[in-house]
Amino acid sequence: MEGLASLGFDISRLIIQIVNFSILFGLLYLFAYKPVMRMLDGRAQKIKESMEQTEYIKEQAALHSRVVPEDVVVPLSAERARRLDTIGYLNR
Repeated sequence: MEGLASLGFDISRLIIQIVNFSILFGLLYLFAYKPVMRMLDGRAQKIKESMEQTEYIKEQAALHSRVVPEDVVVPLSAERARRLDTIGYLNR
């Protein structure tokens, strides 16, 4: 023990610093780490639910989409096409 004291080590101070560090670590774990992890887990859950909802909406859109045959589409009359072209609607 005298060898450590000659190097500047004081066993009682070393033990006190270890205890203080342990207390600080425990408090940070309780008041910082756990709440942050709960927040991140909640955010991950919301993202997962959002992704699942997006996939569901895509599936529903694919089921409910329909292709309109060309013979059903009514062609624009020349006058109506000219009016729409004048206001810039057809060039969008």
